[in-house]
Amino acid sequence: MVPINSGDVGEVSKAGVALLDRVSEALGWILKPVQIKRIAKAETEASMIRAEGEIQITELQRRAFTRLLAEESRAQENIEAIAFQAVPLLAANAPFQEMNDDWITNFFDKCRIISDEQMQQLWSKVLAGEANQPGSFSKRTVNLLGSMDKNDASQFSRLCSFNVMIQEEWNPLIYSLSEPFYKEHNITDEVLRHLDSIGLIAFMDAGYIYRTDCPKIMDIRYHERRLKLEFLHDINTMPMGRVEWTQAGRELAILCEAEEITELVEWMLELFNSSRSPIRIKNGIVAVSLTLVS
Repeated sequence: MVPINSGDVGEVSKAGVALLDRVSEALGWILKPVQIKRIAKAETEASMIRAEGEIQITELQRRAFTRLLAEESRAQENIEAIAFQAVPLLAANAPFQEMNDDWITNFFDKCRIISDEQMQQLWSKVLAGEANQPGSFSKRTVNLLGSMDKNDASQFSRLCSFNVMIQEEWNPLIYSLSEPFYKEHNITDEVLRHLDSIGLIAFMDAGYIYRTDCPKIMDIRYHERRLKLEFLHDINTMPMGRVEWTQAGRELAILCEAEEITELVEWMLELFNSSRSPIRIKNGIVAVSLTLVS
């Protein structure tokens, strides 16, 4: 395998060159922009010339050759765009050689049809994430991402805006959908059912998902803000909401640069300390105290 050098790919980091070499090694062809297109075109044209010397090419065959060349050119453009957008996201000491050949082959087989720029950015993050820490993204997650369209990604990003870390575990904070706050931010029953159907979340039709054996004081973080939830009575069970991430959803949520909802923390404080709190005991008595730490 001929290694890629910076003259082939422009000004890229050593880590970028190493990644592109590793991808080329796994795929069995050299990832060189421009040159690969030139080779593909030349080989296709040569095949047509040889075929013309042996048999009469029909107009149908000509159109098939043209279509194949156009399809492969578009696929190559998509592959290169995703690969090269991943380069700036790489760690200098990324263990590229630990990347699985089957994972790489499957990844590029699925991403070759992705032409939307925003979706390409997401694919680039997955590639870089796997290069930086092999095993971070399962083939199942890659396959699910391959089935997603831009609308799916938009709805997923919307839900990620409610992603809160509770005791070092990410959780989408979704309680009663009758709360106007959810509707204001376009989180509806329909959206959640759709994300459930495509395998990104598990959505409870009724009731909550509970966490038992909770510590008396729990740490909650949302972007740069931190809160403290303290149980006021002799209980240690907390309803985490009606939604939890699947493995694929959790892996992709880490990469999602969801928009921060500036008023979410204030809404959480008001909700948990009110009679609408999801953590109550008999007679509607609020069972926790939620306070802002920083």
